[in-house]
Amino acid sequence: MKKVSRLVILVIATFTLAFNVQQLPSRSQTAQAASYVYVTKTGKHYFYKRHDRGLNRAKKVYRVSLTTAKRRGLTLSATEKAPKKKAKKRVVKKRVVHKPCGDKSSM
Repeated sequence: MKKVSRLVILVIATFTLAFNVQQLPSRSQTAQAASYVYVTKTGKHYFYKRHDRGLNRAKKVYRVSLTTAKRRGLTLSATEKAPKKKAKKRVVKKRVVHKPCGDKSSM
């Protein structure tokens, strides 16, 4: 009886694990989820984050695929872009050349 119950438990555990593994999202589904962006009806830009500050004043925000947004001619928002590093201003010191003030003997 113990062998039968162990066998039943083993079979149930095997099927449970097998079905749970198949339900996990694959890489393609995860990549598809990341390829959605947020746009407005009349905007010129798309956003990766729904609550980006560029969408604060929008009355309606739509979720569309990235390819659809690019097809509409939209560009990535400036708030989404990585800030560029400013080049340090290089300070060049002027060389001071001291000229002799003439003959000291004439004084």
